[in-house]
Amino acid sequence: MVNLEVKGTLAKLLATEDLIIEHRNVSTASFDVDRRVLTLPRWEKATSEVFDLLIAHEVGHALFTPADDWNEIAEVPGIYINIAEDARIEKLMKHRFGGLPKTFYNGYKQLYDEDFFDIEGEDLNTLSLPDRVNLYFKVGSYVQIPFFTYEESVVVEKIRNADTFEQMVLAAEQLYKLHKQQKEEEEKEETPAPAPSDEEQSSSNDASSDQQENQPGENDVEDTQPETQSNSESDEDSDGEESEETTEEIIETPNQGGDHMLDQDVKTVDNLSEKLETLANHSKYGEPVYIEIPSVNLKDIVVDNRDIYDYINDYWTKNINEAFYDGSNTRTKEQLEDIFFKYPRLQWQEFRRDIQSEVNYMVKEFECKKSAAAYARASTSRTGVLDCTKLHTYKYNEDLFKKVTTIPNGKNHGLVFILDWSGSMCRILQDTVKQLLSVVMFCDKVNIPFDVYAFTNEWNVGSYKTVRPSAQNENQIFIDGGFSMMNMLTSRTSRKELIRQMETLFMISSMSTYSYGTGIPPRVGLSGTPLNEAIVTLKTLLPDFKARTGVEKAHVMVLTDGESCQSRFTRRYDEFDGVPQFGLSRIVSNTNCYLRNRTTGKVSYVGGNDGYVFFTTVLLNDLQDMFPDSTFTGFRILENNSGYFVRQACNYDDAICAQWKKTKAVTLTNFGYDRYFIIANNQLQQSTDFEVDEDASKAKIKSAFAKSLKGKKVNKKILGDFIGLIA
Repeated sequence: MVNLEVKGTLAKLLATEDLIIEHRNVSTASFDVDRRVLTLPRWEKATSEVFDLLIAHEVGHALFTPADDWNEIAEVPGIYINIAEDARIEKLMKHRFGGLPKTFYNGYKQLYDEDFFDIEGEDLNTLSLPDRVNLYFKVGSYVQIPFFTYEESVVVEKIRNADTFEQMVLAAEQLYKLHKQQKEEEEKEETPAPAPSDEEQSSSNDASSDQQENQPGENDVEDTQPETQSNSESDEDSDGEESEETTEEIIETPNQGGDHMLDQDVKTVDNLSEKLETLANHSKYGEPVYIEIPSVNLKDIVVDNRDIYDYINDYWTKNINEAFYDGSNTRTKEQLEDIFFKYPRLQWQEFRRDIQSEVNYMVKEFECKKSAAAYARASTSRTGVLDCTKLHTYKYNEDLFKKVTTIPNGKNHGLVFILDWSGSMCRILQDTVKQLLSVVMFCDKVNIPFDVYAFTNEWNVGSYKTVRPSAQNENQIFIDGGFSMMNMLTSRTSRKELIRQMETLFMISSMSTYSYGTGIPPRVGLSGTPLNEAIVTLKTLLPDFKARTGVEKAHVMVLTDGESCQSRFTRRYDEFDGVPQFGLSRIVSNTNCYLRNRTTGKVSYVGGNDGYVFFTTVLLNDLQDMFPDSTFTGFRILENNSGYFVRQACNYDDAICAQWKKTKAVTLTNFGYDRYFIIANNQLQQSTDFEVDEDASKAKIKSAFAKSLKGKKVNKKILGDFIGLIA
């Protein structure tokens, strides 16, 4: 099956510009000059050679055929313009690209062998002049096309030598005139001269006998002269009317009926067009839909870091009594606060103490790999200055000059974290936040700029206005008004404020995991999973982050437990009272859907049975094409019984499945990520402290030590792989 994406790329390369290529269920190709959109039929039944031929032909029209109306330029039927223009643009394409002559030769050879011109069994000598000219410029390299007169050869040379559109029009006019002349001569030869009728013969005999008489009689003169005059006047009037009517018919008929008859005499052009339609695969799923990623307004989507924690602190300070104390409870407000906040705070203090070893390990790995990368880029050169410490070796050493080592500066790095804030994260949210905070602490320690965003549908609940689909965002991914990106942590705050915010984030994750949301302010509660919308936002967010922080490479780290909610796009429906109606359609429901990026020019298929899981991968691949300097890392925390996902994700690879069974942690390179780290939540919960009782036996000491080493080994392997991406 022909890869339409590859063929679209070929069309762009031939056009030497970033054309927009659309493969649609159409019969013929077309080119929108204003929008620079080349629409191609879905020639999926064509061979690769024929497909390349057709693309090169259509790109030739896009490059060299003007957009003006041909009827206004030349008073010649369009079929003659088509023949001459096809020859001209194919010649120009062959001159521009040295490999295309072979493509045209092989492509037309296949079309000829399969009788796409519908001339099998016909004598080429009997074909009309336009048909022979059309075949000559398409298949004349391997088929002998006859031309009989000098005038025909002149027309062929005129078309062959036409470089400009104006020259082609003159050649097409000459082709039309010669064909019309040949047609008229054929009709004269086929039509015999009419024999005189009996009345005409009798009239002729009477006239000759009258001429033989020298003097007619008076009565004859009186009787016949008025009659002759009357007949003469009548004949003049009659002849005049008949002459005028005949002239009008002669003028109209050649332009309509006559030209129509000439067009019918040209068969190969229409035959080829009709046969090419059979190569198009008119999808049973309907017309392909090309959707695009919109540019979003970050002010409407990103929630400021200070606004989030002001709201949380205000809620906990002022509303804690209303939220937890209904009057019938005998506990005081202080006691309730101690119940809800004491355990999360103790967990935070323990986590902050234990995580220092991992953070220090990451810092050491980062510095080592950064130094190794710098050493690999280092270059050593001679200075031209003598090294006095080597002068005594002049007898056996020719290298007596000082050397200098140049180490180029590395690029500045920054990290953008995307945290899944969905309801399905409730049981593993704290484990995920622990993984996140360990990397945030690393960034803070080595002064790497960072921002942490949590995607949600809850922040704007009750306050946002519904965004209605319109023509302005037609065929674009729809971003609902309730979607927000909460800026949970940022390097722009002071270290003291950052630690306070990390504690608050940790406490909320603890409440979500162990209290099922009790004590969490409503607007920061867990929601749906608008992961795709978050990835779409990165298209605008990453350039803003780089401009704001001054970093050269922005790395993205996505922490999630599953797939995104299904995405929708804005589409146009039927008109109502003359007004076009716009609505929403689910992307995965339309199995003939493509994602188009006008910046990179890439078109990716997003429909089919892979569903919304595959669409997330397509969005990530699209981001990688837009930001080649960035890396995209995925962290997916799985519950203990989620080994099925690993087996499915790795395509049931035995080695990866065995590694997961042994370590409960694997690293994949698919799903649109540079690295996709999959970790079991019990592996993160596993303590790395070596703790045993004083009277423990050797077996218990050995088991505790092995357990501690195993936890450290897995964590260091995952964190080491991550550090390797950004060092």
